Amino acid sequence: MYRTHTVITGLAGGPYYSQMHFKSNSGTDDTSGANAAIAAVGNFWGAYGSYIGSTAVITVGGTVDSVDEASGNIQSQLPGTNVVKNPIGSGDLLPMQIQGLVHWTTGRWLNGRQLTGRTFLPGMLESINTGALPTAALATATATAKTALVDTPTAVDFVIWHRPLYVRNTSGERVLSRAGSYAEVVNGTLNTKWSNLRSRRD
Repeated sequence: MYRTHTVITGLAGGPYYSQMHFKSNSGTDDTSGANAAIAAVGNFWGAYGSYIGSTAVITVGGTVDSVDEASGNIQSQLPGTNVVKNPIGSGDLLPMQIQGLVHWTTGRWLNGRQLTGRTFLPGMLESINTGALPTAALATATATAKTALVDTPTAVDFVIWHRPLYVRNTSGERVLSRAGSYAEVVNGTLNTKWSNLRSRRD
């Protein structure tokens, strides 16, 4: 499983971080698949280029982790090519704690709950806020971003990873209690309200 790393700089309160996970359709994690994942993430962020402040610089890192989904351990790091996106949004920004939010669904259920994910969108413009809600323009951009991330790639599939659970045994050793797993994303939609990112882990 691939793990990409995105860093967003140039915005107050930053940098902001985003991680995304992919599975290889060849069955092997390699540089070609890593670059396909980087490109998909870059195209996702590029879809929001008109709605993120122009001071932002969005960098999808060229080093991609190859992660064992069961244990969560990094097996290797694959060298790819950085993708940099420079948004062109102009005008006043919303407060930095107020962000857009994309919900990801997989259709896979674990312990009675669907495996889902989310991606926060910092640096949003005041011009796409009406009645304290995101405008339809941002939802349209999200549909384009979803296509770029979920539907277009052929070498990789965007997935949501369910992290493994580790516990301490009677000797105090950290042992794997429940293996991690992933499921392919089938849809992504914009939250109808603005969201507040309370943690840097996503």
